[in-house]
Amino acid sequence: MNTSAQMNQVATHNSDQNHVRRLQILGATLALCAFHGFSDEFFGAVATTAIVIALLFPSFLTSPKFWLPILLASIPTVALYWYTIDNHKYLLFYWLLVVSLCSFIKEDSSFLKTAGESARLLMFLTMGAAVLQKTISGSYLNGEMFSYFLLTDDRFFFWSSLFSCVTLQDLIYNSEVLKEAGRAVGVAQIPEFQLRGWECIQPVAHTFTWLNYLDQALLALLVIIRAFDQSVIKHAVIIIFIIGTYLIAPVYGFGWTLCIFGMCFTANQDNKVFNLYLFTLIVLCVYEVFFWQL
Repeated sequence: MNTSAQMNQVATHNSDQNHVRRLQILGATLALCAFHGFSDEFFGAVATTAIVIALLFPSFLTSPKFWLPILLASIPTVALYWYTIDNHKYLLFYWLLVVSLCSFIKEDSSFLKTAGESARLLMFLTMGAAVLQKTISGSYLNGEMFSYFLLTDDRFFFWSSLFSCVTLQDLIYNSEVLKEAGRAVGVAQIPEFQLRGWECIQPVAHTFTWLNYLDQALLALLVIIRAFDQSVIKHAVIIIFIIGTYLIAPVYGFGWTLCIFGMCFTANQDNKVFNLYLFTLIVLCVYEVFFWQL
């Protein structure tokens, strides 16, 4: 009787833990939709309404009636602006499709298993496609892409001036010249201009280029090879990639998505690793609010 009672207690504990983790994954996905979803008023209104409903009726988070409207609200934006929306918005759409379909699964353990496999496949396809595109691109491996963004995108100005001899004044000049050229498109002949600091930024640009390229290639391999499913190395590389990349290049929606994928990977595994992904997501939130929004 004691053994049977202990087994029942363990089963109940595992069932409760699975349900909590399911709610945590779904809650993080809902927050992703609300704060880093599609730049569309209709979708924003639907996501905000969904948050209110989830706060008032938490059990709705596991219902198809909750997720299908959010998925449907994302379709017009993807259909109408497919040629301008960022790549990570497509990934959000695919993830919403996964969550909506998985919401029909009643058993928490089955939900976590299916969501985990889906997240694993999506991360592999994302990293694999990125590596392929960068390999065949004529402007990535030579450092040209990062050189351009480091010199013109104000999100990188702090790091550009910190790691190179390019001055902040030169970076501001590049940004203003680029904006003027953009305003001239379709109105007047676009003037030729030279970006300041091109030679000076090359060592930094090449370092960022190859770190990003090799890291994504390693991630693709670690995610798809089953032998690394229980490996600490796999999760360490993913978390280092998230923090290292998205604290420098604040595309937070993508960083949030990868944290959610990591939570799905480990939902049926070690509790500490699952919580580490959750903690990483919180770190991104805090960093975004207190360092980039001030």
